[in-house]
Amino acid sequence: MSAPIWESALVAALVASAVSLTTLWWNSRQSRLDRQRKLFAEAYAAVAEYREFPFIIRRRDSTGMDRSTIHRDLSRVQVALHRYEAMLRVEAPTVAAAYARLVAETRRIAGAEISKAWDLPAAADDGDMHVADVDLSPLDSHESAFLAATRNQFSRWS
Repeated sequence: MSAPIWESALVAALVASAVSLTTLWWNSRQSRLDRQRKLFAEAYAAVAEYREFPFIIRRRDSTGMDRSTIHRDLSRVQVALHRYEAMLRVEAPTVAAAYARLVAETRRIAGAEISKAWDLPAAADDGDMHVADVDLSPLDSHESAFLAATRNQFSRWS
């Protein structure tokens, strides 16, 4: 005995609905992961950019013409660090905690080097462009912790 036509239509509609909902869920999930990857990468880039300022300041022009440019750029990076800390608190609290520690230590260690760099004379010639006495390696463990938290965030979604 064959099933009535309405039962077949109902089963087909249910299957089509399930496929549609699964596709919608999957696309939404992928979109969220892509957004988070981009956010985490941009947040990390802001820290990396801040870490460059001891070198940028040490290599500044002896005429002082780019001093205001350095100040402006450093302020822009500081704003970005604050923005990413806030965004990460909303998006991924565990990653945000690791990021906050990384930012705090970066400000403490690289910030001290930035202050020291301003106290040194500006680069007078090409020989002054070599900066060998700035050690930011104490930040490596905090950087690794942030990257591990990021990896863990994505492993929950895998």
